[in-house]
Amino acid sequence: MAKTERFSYSKLGKAETCLARFREEYERDLRLPQTYSHTREVGKGVHACAEAYKAELHASGMEQDLSLIPIIVENYFSTDREVTTTATYDDVFFVFRAFAMKYRHNPKTYLGAEFLLQRELPETDIIIEGWPDHVDVQNDEHGPIVVSDDLKSGYSSTVTPEHKFQGEIVDWMLLPMFEGSRVGWRVSMPRADFTSPIEEFKPEYSQRLEARMRSIIARVHRAREEQVWPATPGSACAYCPIAAKCRERNVLADLDVVVTSADEAQKAAADLIILNAAYDQRREQLKAWADEEGPVEVGDSTVGYVTKAGGLKIADALSLVQKLGIVEVQREDGTDDVSIETEEERVRVIALGFRAAMKDRLLTVDGNRTKTKAIQNDERLNGLWVAGDSKTSFDIFKTPKKADAST
Repeated sequence: MAKTERFSYSKLGKAETCLARFREEYERDLRLPQTYSHTREVGKGVHACAEAYKAELHASGMEQDLSLIPIIVENYFSTDREVTTTATYDDVFFVFRAFAMKYRHNPKTYLGAEFLLQRELPETDIIIEGWPDHVDVQNDEHGPIVVSDDLKSGYSSTVTPEHKFQGEIVDWMLLPMFEGSRVGWRVSMPRADFTSPIEEFKPEYSQRLEARMRSIIARVHRAREEQVWPATPGSACAYCPIAAKCRERNVLADLDVVVTSADEAQKAAADLIILNAAYDQRREQLKAWADEEGPVEVGDSTVGYVTKAGGLKIADALSLVQKLGIVEVQREDGTDDVSIETEEERVRVIALGFRAAMKDRLLTVDGNRTKTKAIQNDERLNGLWVAGDSKTSFDIFKTPKKADAST
């Protein structure tokens, strides 16, 4: 007897986005090694903590208990077998706390979280399944509605087509469970303090969604039969674990390819998208390493965090204008004795100083930042300079020479 094929909304989304990635993850069953991803680890942690928090509130009958936040985060990281970083811990704590600050638990309307939903796709023997983050009963202008709430731990506050696709699939699976009730979906993004409006999924939308899912699955079946799994370079490459070895990444390996035609430009652009995704993944992995272990030296180069001293700047623009004004008054009046005791004298000094500052371009729209040596050596500005703020960034830089131990 043939095994029933199952598609989750994640599996459907990957098949629709890129069949090459789908093949690596599902057809070849490689169980690709999960290299460290800060975004993924934060997402896992926030979802686990949110689920544990709701379970505690449901058991106690409390609406909110913020004292549970540090306990739940500590328990999660104490039992998690994955290597973590300080940045991951802090991020999970921050996002989970933002979620808990807004969440109010109502056992009468709460219908569950992270439970298995399944429904057979009409006209196929395919089972669609998923695990919604949160389901409860809300009220909108039309009355009660069963809402699936998708929790996102990233920085965005924008609802994407992918969010809509997932929300509609969950609602489609909820329809038979709550026959006669209205269902809808929304997205919660606690980091950005954003919750999207509830979007109702009406029963008549089912045909459109079912047709879309069947078309995706048909493409998978056709690719399986023909053993042709085309890659589709695009924004999804940023999250693809095989980006670095994707078959579409071929232009830089072929030294004969230059960009002189539309076809070559397409190939080069695909190459660049995939390489950029691979670069970003490597960068995140090395940042996580450097956070805990320090920089990595490779030959005469180092990959890690480097702190650069800030350049000189004039912190007090008013002092600059006043000093320039005094110099201008001295020049106009032919005397070194300048008084600014009266209001009229002060206004004149400020007016002449401001005019001089504008004429010599010493003032800029972001306050007063000057960098050229000519300006830094201007005698009128003596005594006004201060060191700018230092900046730390993650980069590739030349390894500093080490002192000779023999000297």
